[in-house]
Amino acid sequence: RRRRCRRGQGRSRLMFRSQPPLPPKSVEQDNTPKSKWKRDSLRHSSRSAGAQETAHILEDTSPREERTPSSGSSPKRHDYLPMHEAGGAETADDDEIAAAMLIGSFMLKEQGVIMLEAESAYGAAVLMPQLARTTGWPRFLSILTLRTYIFLFMNIGIQFCLLQLVAKEQDVMNVFAGQMYLCNFASGARGPGGTMTTPARTYSWDQWVTRMFVMDSLKRVFPDRAADIDANVDPGEYALESFGARWICCYVFVMATMNELFMILQMIQLLYMVPTKAERWMTVDQEDPDGEWLDRVEIQVAGIPLRWKCVYAVFILLPKMVLWKVCLSYGIDFLMDTSAIQDLIVNSVALAFILGIDEMICGTLMSDQTRQIMAKCKGYPLYDTTEEARIGTAEMVQRFSKSQALRQTRFRDVLSQLPWKLFATFAITLFMAAEYYHGRCTVVDGHFVSHPMRMPKSTRFGFLRTIFPAVFQGEYEQEPYWTMPAE
Repeated sequence: RRRRCRRGQGRSRLMFRSQPPLPPKSVEQDNTPKSKWKRDSLRHSSRSAGAQETAHILEDTSPREERTPSSGSSPKRHDYLPMHEAGGAETADDDEIAAAMLIGSFMLKEQGVIMLEAESAYGAAVLMPQLARTTGWPRFLSILTLRTYIFLFMNIGIQFCLLQLVAKEQDVMNVFAGQMYLCNFASGARGPGGTMTTPARTYSWDQWVTRMFVMDSLKRVFPDRAADIDANVDPGEYALESFGARWICCYVFVMATMNELFMILQMIQLLYMVPTKAERWMTVDQEDPDGEWLDRVEIQVAGIPLRWKCVYAVFILLPKMVLWKVCLSYGIDFLMDTSAIQDLIVNSVALAFILGIDEMICGTLMSDQTRQIMAKCKGYPLYDTTEEARIGTAEMVQRFSKSQALRQTRFRDVLSQLPWKLFATFAITLFMAAEYYHGRCTVVDGHFVSHPMRMPKSTRFGFLRTIFPAVFQGEYEQEPYWTMPAE
């Protein structure tokens, strides 16, 4: 009986090799019919359990859908990735995948997208001719293009006229009023009147010139009592109230104009990076044939012919650069010659509105059709738009989540995350302030004071003088009407 049982057990092992072998029988094994029935039942249950385990393993090798963890539970491990995709790497939880998607989406799109100014007359002047060219110059789009360029030239004219008036006020009218440049006239230094400046004797230009007018009038009316007037009438000094307010307001003004500089750089990118060929800017979305007509039209920045790039460079890019430089230069000069704190704060915000006139014209005077078309325009991507679809989950986690550990930070990574726009704003502020001190001030007794002031011969202030004031200077009298008094 024992030999027959052993032979039966051997046949069972040959038939079910995938099952774990049964423990060796004891020598005192019971061979009664009841015991044999129990052993057969045990073998049957072992085979059933092994088959279920094999089916479970085969089922796990196929990818499943991601299961969202219930609220209040810990993030589940993502063990559903196939081995050829996971590459043998450790499984990742929801937090790691979310971090990888967030970081990777920005790193892959780091080169950015070239966008048009959606709410500006400059952006409309770029977009509308390309849409008309793409569609063969239909009457509707041709009229919109013509109107757009009328608003463009209107905007350039208004902005330049306002900046020319500000420049004329600074270099001509203030000089006729007898005003000298403020430079570093402040408390603790001698003022333009030749006396030591104190906080109690510090006045703005309007106040100081009025006090000086009263003092000079008294001397003219009572010339025999000029000594008594000098001893008893104190006009004070024209001086700066706060150096801190001056620098903060100059920085705020430069920061308000930096957006215009970024738009200029993006315009340069548009003319350089976009292909120089006639491409279609407008297509039809075929996925939604039952949608509204306007929703099915897709507008995107594409190739631009060479002749249109030349038009954009002459009539859009060049005026934007000139207007930004003139506004920045005379705006800093205006703030540097402002002494009162409240005037500094108000003027730092008010001067930047000149560069925003193009947006005002677009929002007020342009038609609704033009604004709707501009709102639908998509940018020109400078990155590979298909890279996200090619990257698997395991590679994404390894590349954009695990490699972002602080212990793996390199000097190149630190440089890439520095606030370069902040540094650029500081640098431009310092450069424009240095230009003011170099052109309008001189050093006396260790302090910056105004250079000798001469009266202009006329009030003419031309176009070239506004743009290049250091080259095209006006005519002035030989004898100065004010020089720094001797100590």
